[in-house]
Amino acid sequence: MKYYKVALIGALIASCSVSAKENNWSIGLAHNASDAGCEAYEATVVNPNWRGSCDKSAVGFRLGYQWIFNNNVALDLGYQDMGSVGWQGYYQPDPYFNAKYEASASGLDIAAVFGTQLQNESSFFGKLGLYSWNVDGVEKDQNGDIDYKASASGISLFFGAGYTYDWFTLEFNLYPSIGNKSKTGESDVTQLMLKASF
Repeated sequence: MKYYKVALIGALIASCSVSAKENNWSIGLAHNASDAGCEAYEATVVNPNWRGSCDKSAVGFRLGYQWIFNNNVALDLGYQDMGSVGWQGYYQPDPYFNAKYEASASGLDIAAVFGTQLQNESSFFGKLGLYSWNVDGVEKDQNGDIDYKASASGISLFFGAGYTYDWFTLEFNLYPSIGNKSKTGESDVTQLMLKASF
């Protein structure tokens, strides 16, 4: 994952030399909903004596930089960590034999933003972009030993919409097909994010 961070830092430093009418940094906190944990449970747990449950929500964050070229068009670049979802369960009749699986997603995104009066205090907008993601999945037993480990990467088209007022933005995004069904679990991710710009 180090190359993602290096690429992001380099892009953000380079952005300082780009000419645009108004630029801003942003930091966001997101609630992400995904069925990837349940998908991974169904794909990997085949013993009928297993009993477990899966997580469908995760808290993530995003650090971004936006170029606002005019009242209607902007370009948004960022790095985001979507947090972790997974499953946990135990084996009957021995309740002490249990396991936990977690899959975490992170990566770079870039999006074109289209709105009305983007340079003003408040505006509505829509966005369309690409998310270059990496998903890491790890299953551990009750002793913390790793029983299974996998990773997957890819690029997904995503879209969203939101509203900006002053320094704050509330937006909803949909990321289709994050993860790999046979390795880490795969699911669409719906996201509600609150961002502060400066």
